[in-house]
Amino acid sequence: MNTADDFDDLSRACFTIPCGPVPTQAASSSSASASLPAGAFPCLSGYETSPLPAQLRRQAHALAAAALDAALERTLDALYAPLLAGLKTWAAPAAETFWLPGAAPLPAAALLGSARHASLPARLSTALLGKSKNNVFVELAASEYDSLHSAQSLLLRRARRDITLRRNESVAQGKRKEEGIDDLLQLGIETLFVSLPALPSHPPAALQDLLTSLASASRGSGTRVCLLFWLPSAPALSQRGSTKASGIGSLGEALPLPAAVRKLCEIQSFTLPTTSETWDSITLQLHMNKHHVPPIWLGPTLWEQIERGFHDVDGRVESVWRALQLAVLDHFSADPFSTLLCKSIPPADAFTPSFYARLRQLLLSAVESHGRVPPRPSSAVDLHPRAHFELLLTSDEHLLATMSEVAQAQRSATRTRNLGLQAIAALDSKLELGQAARPRPGQLWSALLSGSIASLISTLCSALHAAPLARLLSALDELDGLIHREHGPAWLSQEAKEWQAKLGEQKDEAMDVDGEEGRVERVHRQLVREESLSDAKKELVAWLRRSLHTLCVAPHELAFAEIFVYDDAGAIASLLEPAPRAILLAALNDPWAFLESGLSSADDAQDDEDEDRAALQRAQAVADVPDVCRAYVLYRDAGRLLNLADWYNAFAQGIEAQARQRDGAHAEVDEDETQARFAQSVSELAALGFLRRTGRKPEHVSKTVFDLPPSKVKAKAGGAAKSREASVHA
Repeated sequence: MNTADDFDDLSRACFTIPCGPVPTQAASSSSASASLPAGAFPCLSGYETSPLPAQLRRQAHALAAAALDAALERTLDALYAPLLAGLKTWAAPAAETFWLPGAAPLPAAALLGSARHASLPARLSTALLGKSKNNVFVELAASEYDSLHSAQSLLLRRARRDITLRRNESVAQGKRKEEGIDDLLQLGIETLFVSLPALPSHPPAALQDLLTSLASASRGSGTRVCLLFWLPSAPALSQRGSTKASGIGSLGEALPLPAAVRKLCEIQSFTLPTTSETWDSITLQLHMNKHHVPPIWLGPTLWEQIERGFHDVDGRVESVWRALQLAVLDHFSADPFSTLLCKSIPPADAFTPSFYARLRQLLLSAVESHGRVPPRPSSAVDLHPRAHFELLLTSDEHLLATMSEVAQAQRSATRTRNLGLQAIAALDSKLELGQAARPRPGQLWSALLSGSIASLISTLCSALHAAPLARLLSALDELDGLIHREHGPAWLSQEAKEWQAKLGEQKDEAMDVDGEEGRVERVHRQLVREESLSDAKKELVAWLRRSLHTLCVAPHELAFAEIFVYDDAGAIASLLEPAPRAILLAALNDPWAFLESGLSSADDAQDDEDEDRAALQRAQAVADVPDVCRAYVLYRDAGRLLNLADWYNAFAQGIEAQARQRDGAHAEVDEDETQARFAQSVSELAALGFLRRTGRKPEHVSKTVFDLPPSKVKAKAGGAAKSREASVHA
């Protein structure tokens, strides 16, 4: 199973973010509690008094997910647009100008890039296929076959699946037991794209037989076969080129294929974006795009975790966006403050006193740490500052309106931050500190979140002070042009404006001669007076240092960052890196928390959910666990081998004791029903991989899974419990 693309099925069955449908019928006591559509978030009962905030959070999440999809499209376009255009030109059938004897070579594209590039992004492979329903894209990994027969079977099955999905029609299988490439090319396919990632790791003999059979079967079949080879980047392969059937160049010789097979292909090379280029594009489109503000900001811990996973695991854009989608989902489904990011704010009576208590605590903490009161809302611009602060402490409506506008403004305050980061990049480029020290966009953003941006600013200011005058003036001109491109120096503080005016006066006094001669003379006088120039440099560098520190403020350092910054790295890690064994054991040992969480995902009405919750509480009160959990407890406490008869007797005794506790001392239990329940429980445990036959006696089975220590089970399942507690407050 490819864990980079899909969540583990076993962990998904036991652990999900509780975001299922909420009741379609609401209480009739409030006008805001009208019926909600299926799919709204669950009501956070500890902070919300009506379903309206949950509905607004659901709508805000839909907008946030759409914004992330748009950012993904922009990132893929920026990264892969040239590559996709080249691949489309390569895949297009060539015009037949004249006839050549012999079979036409197979077109092959050698994609040169990082070894972690396992495949094209799904959206790009779809774009490569075009609108034709008769084009098929099939990928074959090195670990999936070891012979020609297994490779042919995989290609045939995946081609049938792809045709079924694209044409929306089923494809009949052949009548023969042995099906080969000829059957594959008789499916009405116009162009068959065969992707072979990590080509050097494929089995040589099976790969040679596969390519030879593809080349021979495609002759006269009407199906055009295009091969995509994935090779790690190397200096010898850095130059673009092509290798045709008539000659084998350096690129063809680098392929791990026999010369006879290489002559069957016409190879053209394409360069994939590097991992650093991909990460820079992600950072630019997500965090440093002044026209598109992200729906929420990620904290330093979570962003570092995502960056580390990107560079160390697979280097895929989709993996980053999957983590972002999960972060947005968890933020809007479990955080009551996320309602303040919605376009419309519910009435004040939609929240509980606990919500306003937490909000005022956040307000006072921000005032204490930042030393200023949030500005007045647009509905009370004429209010006196003292009266404004008093209303923040006493009026829920005024507090809600103020905090909503402040949170929206703080989340969207990207202009000044981007200007500061661009100024750092521009100064570094002009000062020419060296290619190794030049920060990339991804490095700049990571430095901003980690706090190391201060050391980078200090390094730049020191280099600026030590730079020659000509380079210093060039860097300042570049900075001035950047400021004016960003709509003027409106971001400057009053102190900076006074310093800028002072520099202008000194410049006017120094330039007593017009033209280039006056500039040369002024520069000459400044060079002569080295002490005066050094003082001026110190003042200028000090102003620039203060300005850059004022501009480059990370999102999590802003006031009220708890509203629009998400930094729960543990919850995201538990989803992206699931531990199915620990979660299964935790669910079987203590099923109540998982069963209660499942009620939030039930697609039924409020009355049905309340009835199910009451039944769950009654069952929990008498310890009436599910049958599979009862069978697992006996399994857990047994030795390595289990006798089915003894296991059944213990299971039946537990059922009878439970029935007497629930219905009285004279309760009777149907033995056939008990046998059926035991058989179903054992079957479920066997399907989960807990059992296997011993081969000695038919009535004995062997254990295959042994219980983890309780500390490890709790640690592994901690992320699941934390996510459930955040959304189930009752």
